[in-house]
Amino acid sequence: MAIYLNGQLVIADDLLVTGDVVLLGGGNIETVANNDLTLLPNGTGITIVGDAGSTSHGLNTNDDLFIAGKLEVDGPAFFDGAVRLESSLWIEDNQPLYFGSLPDVLMKYGTSQTPDSLVLGIGAQSNAFIICEALDINVDFAHAMQTNPTLFIHGAGAGDITEWLSLSYGVIGTGKGNLQLAPAGDGVDIQGRLLETQGADVASTNDLTLGTDGSYFDIGGVTQINRIASAGWLAGSRFMLQFDGAVTVKDAQAAGGGFASVLITGSADYISAAGSILELVFDGTAFRAAPWFTE
Repeated sequence: MAIYLNGQLVIADDLLVTGDVVLLGGGNIETVANNDLTLLPNGTGITIVGDAGSTSHGLNTNDDLFIAGKLEVDGPAFFDGAVRLESSLWIEDNQPLYFGSLPDVLMKYGTSQTPDSLVLGIGAQSNAFIICEALDINVDFAHAMQTNPTLFIHGAGAGDITEWLSLSYGVIGTGKGNLQLAPAGDGVDIQGRLLETQGADVASTNDLTLGTDGSYFDIGGVTQINRIASAGWLAGSRFMLQFDGAVTVKDAQAAGGGFASVLITGSADYISAAGSILELVFDGTAFRAAPWFTE
């Protein structure tokens, strides 16, 4: 049976139809007194809008909805479950993709940039963007609040949360260990000054240990230096020692206990004066004096 309507039909109770309901010339299906309108097929039937296709995801309950064509939503859309895309997601120019409840982070393709660019805006709650393995996504890496937007890249596995590299305005840092630059080409091209730092002052002693806070050290005292601790230095590493007074640096003393020999040019001991500078290069075994930088 089919029902054809060319006017208004008011139903105060259930309407059972075994065929089609056709609205001639279009029209509305409305409720009164703020009542809900529920479309509820029987059993495994689904609600279908349009007739240009069929479900490809096994929709089979009366709570499922299949739309055969385009869907236009002129307002916010709320999803209480996962959203799975089998095709593209297209976001127009200057329309942000928000993350968080405030929202905390947004991303958009901005035409206010010169040229147009993809922009990621980090929220002021942390100013941090973290990249880690998927298995570690719920690990608390416990980064402090950042002054500038900062990218953190964590090492594989979350056994040590200090294994990270950070990139922020003017600074590349690590949580632990060295920062290695390993270009595939011939070297690292530095287009400016290499601004190294001076480490904390060190008192002279027979077995000298330098800090990890610089590559230029002021040496106080007058105690003879026999060897230098090799931990933390790689073959090719170089540093300078500036002496406050007369210190003898012994040549070719036997290495041991984590301390390497110092090899002086000419195989003679080096005796400093106040203000003298001695540059040393580690060859992987011993520290060799660089005579062209020796005063």
